[in-house]
Amino acid sequence: MPFTEDIPLVQLIIVRHGPAGEHLDDPVEDARRSLTSKGRKQTRRAMKGIANIVPSPMRILTSPLPRASETAQLLLAAVNQGLIAEDERLAPEGDGRALINQIKDGWGVIAIVGHDPELSMLTSMLPTGGQTTFVALDKGGAAALTYAGGVWTLDWLATRDQLAAQR
Repeated sequence: MPFTEDIPLVQLIIVRHGPAGEHLDDPVEDARRSLTSKGRKQTRRAMKGIANIVPSPMRILTSPLPRASETAQLLLAAVNQGLIAEDERLAPEGDGRALINQIKDGWGVIAIVGHDPELSMLTSMLPTGGQTTFVALDKGGAAALTYAGGVWTLDWLATRDQLAAQR
């Protein structure tokens, strides 16, 4: 399909938060988890890899939980140009589909940073329209999808280590 200005073009970067230690049984305590020191270093390298393969500036929407917002800040620092905002729909068990419906009417590069299993489900669902999850995003891993002409296309999927190798 040839490119025209009448067709909205969105590049969506879906980023799972970086390593934050083990899941905690207490939901309040679990929500407070931050990236570990090692996880911060690994995620910083991965976000620099994203910056090398994705055009900027970008809008970054993040879950308000610390581990996701810290990952989003590392992405913003890597791309060195863009805007960041928290969105409750990216919190665990949030309504990511409603957010996607809003995003697809936009233009440009948009990154969302959040949690699994929701992000893996979105990455699987968007290009297929199905309900089966066939993608498992690595902590600090990402996927890129393009929305054009009413269709989502999966462009790439990478682990944290694969992204870091793009430096």
